Amino acid sequence: MFLLLVQTGCALLLPDSSLNTVYKNPLPPIVESRNTIDLEVYFIDRRIGDPLIGDGLWSSLASVSAVSPESRACLAEDGFRFAMASSRPPRALQSLLKLSDDQDPTRRVVPQRYTVPSGQETLLVVSSVPDGTPLVRKTNEGVKTTELHRAQCLLRVGAKEVDGGWVRLCVTPEIRHGAMTLRPIATADNWQYHEGQQAMPFYQHRLSADLNTGELLVMGLDPNCPDQLASCFFRSDIASGIERLIVIRVGEIRKVDPVRVE
Repeated sequence: MFLLLVQTGCALLLPDSSLNTVYKNPLPPIVESRNTIDLEVYFIDRRIGDPLIGDGLWSSLASVSAVSPESRACLAEDGFRFAMASSRPPRALQSLLKLSDDQDPTRRVVPQRYTVPSGQETLLVVSSVPDGTPLVRKTNEGVKTTELHRAQCLLRVGAKEVDGGWVRLCVTPEIRHGAMTLRPIATADNWQYHEGQQAMPFYQHRLSADLNTGELLVMGLDPNCPDQLASCFFRSDIASGIERLIVIRVGEIRKVDPVRVE
């Protein structure tokens, strides 16, 4: 009897709205149309020292002016080489894209297409790193060495439409390594657990470039810094004798209308 009285008293103290059932809007939410951006990505493999990916290629490309001096210094120090080309790329790059032999791993060009909603990201898996590879990096606590296992190097590519039909590409190198376990991931509201490897993003190496339709962003390894971070991405297994080049071409910007469900 005492329990019943307590429950009744508490109920009387609550506002009337708390006694009603949760209101559910019978109308479907209004979904706005959005733009998507097509990205054409070319994974180019050549033999280390191949002149087709040497200074002759890079001298024919244009510099990326949108990169901040701080990011440019970090990228150069760790061996990342980057440039851009117009929608009519120079002959050196055209020849490189055409010369492909599926049977020869040192003369291979693998194209892939990604469709990215404007303002979102996609992941490009660039290379796998041999087990036991030491990664030496500078931290606030000094120089730290991490032994990589089951490691993959990725490029986190964000694409966003800006004024005049231009697209802003933001590329962040990232290494994922270790066993697959449940890890806490921060969301806009709280923390959620997802199964995955340990992620090591290099935000200080973020590369930003504004490109028009058809223009290209090229990334590779500076041969003067073969033992730095970029070697994990573009020359991951020195025993294979292969060096990788990444070319990202901005394709069509398309408007996607929402699909209404009756």
